[in-house]
Amino acid sequence: MTESNHELYEFGPFSLDLVERELLREGAAIILPAKVFDLLKLLVEQNGQTLEKDKLLTELWPDTFVEENSLTQLVFQLRKTLGESAAKQQYVETVPRRGYRFVADVRRVRRSAGDLIVTSRSGTTIVIEEEEEETNGALAEALPAPVELPRAVTTPRKVSLKQPAAMALLLLMPLIGFAAYRFFNQPATPFQKKTMRKLATAGKALHPALSPDGQLVAYALDEAGSRSVWLGQTATTNRIQLVPPAETAVQGICFSSDGQFVYYTALDQGQQEAAVYVVSILGGQARKLLADVDSPVSFAPDGKQLAFVRNAPAQGESGLWLANTDGTNERRLALRKSPDTFSFGGPAWSPDGKVIACSISSGKPGESFMQVAAVNVADGKVQPIGTQTWYAAMQVAWLRDGSGLVVSAWDHNAPVFADQLWFVTYPGGAASQVTDELTNFEGVTSAARADVLAAWRSERVSHLWVVPADKPAQARQLGANIGDNYSQLFGLDWTVGGKLLYSSHQGGNADLWMLNADGTQPRQLTVGGRRELQPVATADGRYIVYLAFDGRTPHVWRADADGSNAIQLTNGLGEQSLSITPDGKWVIFGTRETGKMIAKVSIEGGEIVGLVSHISSRPVVSPDGQWIACLYLDEAAQRIRPAIVPITGGEAVRIFSEMPRPEWDSFKWTPDSRALTYIAARAGTSNLWLQPIDGSAARQLTDFKSDRIFRFAWSPDGKSVVCDRGEDLKEIILISDFRD
Repeated sequence: MTESNHELYEFGPFSLDLVERELLREGAAIILPAKVFDLLKLLVEQNGQTLEKDKLLTELWPDTFVEENSLTQLVFQLRKTLGESAAKQQYVETVPRRGYRFVADVRRVRRSAGDLIVTSRSGTTIVIEEEEEETNGALAEALPAPVELPRAVTTPRKVSLKQPAAMALLLLMPLIGFAAYRFFNQPATPFQKKTMRKLATAGKALHPALSPDGQLVAYALDEAGSRSVWLGQTATTNRIQLVPPAETAVQGICFSSDGQFVYYTALDQGQQEAAVYVVSILGGQARKLLADVDSPVSFAPDGKQLAFVRNAPAQGESGLWLANTDGTNERRLALRKSPDTFSFGGPAWSPDGKVIACSISSGKPGESFMQVAAVNVADGKVQPIGTQTWYAAMQVAWLRDGSGLVVSAWDHNAPVFADQLWFVTYPGGAASQVTDELTNFEGVTSAARADVLAAWRSERVSHLWVVPADKPAQARQLGANIGDNYSQLFGLDWTVGGKLLYSSHQGGNADLWMLNADGTQPRQLTVGGRRELQPVATADGRYIVYLAFDGRTPHVWRADADGSNAIQLTNGLGEQSLSITPDGKWVIFGTRETGKMIAKVSIEGGEIVGLVSHISSRPVVSPDGQWIACLYLDEAAQRIRPAIVPITGGEAVRIFSEMPRPEWDSFKWTPDSRALTYIAARAGTSNLWLQPIDGSAARQLTDFKSDRIFRFAWSPDGKSVVCDRGEDLKEIILISDFRD
């Protein structure tokens, strides 16, 4: 790149570099999703002018029909990145019923030969205009003349066939013509254009499945904690209920090959294993078909067999299984040993019936990743499709002609935690991104005999709340809106100084932030390419320990209390769920290293010390420093339950058989070390509960009447709890017209 014509736009502490597609804040780069950058570019280039919503939608999604909420979310993300609420500075103004306007003072500068030259400056009422260049004579002659004007008369030039160049050209003409025919008649790459349309499902629909002809859609409806199964037409709003509401977790839906039956996988409340049920599209009683199933099912093209994933965590095994469509003749087709697994997003049988596609996870020292693989039906051989890998990959769906698959996945390099749809060619394996939104695409399905897809999209809206421990009814909402995708993974903690410590996307990347206890003065602690999660503060106020990764695998890092002087402490297969001993000397964490499930490392770094070899995860150190609470495999019941092990490691000294598995697998000690606090949902509403470690009955701490809790933390003095509460808005998106 040369610097002779390198333009920047400056506003406030920011510089927008259009050549490098980079936003800088006081010289530090801020990673922006592509669509957010494009929106900022449009607004800044037209500074002071109102850009209509329709124009923005056309510019940002030129080949795709999207709804207005996609633009609203981009504006929301841009405002969070620019820090409007923190800096009391407005950059993007909403013009009611019209669109948006960039209202900050903007300078356009040009970098030339290493020097920065200001060429113009605009406020909210000044428009920068470019002079039009005159068309030169050569270009004017090359342009076609208007039909109403006479054309110039020229004398044809004679070409001798004896000239070598002319002779070679004539000889090559047939070959050139054939090559041109082949080039212009290649099948177009799917998803260069597409139409996306939302079904009217009131923001509570999930796990869609399309009938073979694409005319019907089955889905689960989540209402007040109960899930029902519905059937509707893709072209109308007509729908009927197939399965009445029940306190069950529907995990996937599929149509039979003939389109006459709907198969759904569900985990009933209080059960450890999910089962597959089948119901006619005409209604009637659903009947149980298969037990111990961990994914949606997929049918062979001939309708005689189905495939599903079954995990055996006690044995460290994950299998792809087959069965007859009546549930008989179960048999394992392929096996993967931990840390390698099949995704519970589910398999997808290819249109020719020869392979079954499924997302798989793989691990080796220093990294873990997921990709899409094809399992040969004849011999069970597992072969990755291409070389593209993701941090997470879930449901896959074949295009009807078998030329490729669509997968819901999160890229390692994406700054925002949001699964997007990807297209993977088959058998070549070339991968390209289909969607680029801030919302989360959690799954995708396809019609067997039509070019139409159905995707499940969700958006989280949440706020921080502070709950007094002695007067929970006086819970109050803080001003901060931190509705991050997957916020249950982001962490929340109090510092010894009484501030809130958390991770958020609000800067355009998953970074660490600090906030006053009253919700004011948010301050970003980390900036850069790494994604930082789950911060925990030491009791002496010296350090913050957190998970961070700039590639495939999260590791344990430590920084000073202000986020500076970061150093990496571990380099395993992927660490998770951090906790710090009260003396601040050791970091306890979950690990995937062979023979170690819970381990520790000195806060100064050094060798990793294994503590618990039994199947366990999510360690949390008690405030008195004597115990570690964790999720633990109860071998007698073959169930994962909350348990307590000594701080020195070893076997569990108490397993809580009556305590339910916490929602999001999230629980913490009370500050007096006498009870575990956990999230439990009833009728779709989350509350905090206390389970005394002496085995006495659990009691409810909060009394919220709506919404779910995603993360929480006790204040150091034990007087209050802060929690992140809100809801996930779920909708089904139909994708069509993706082939030219």
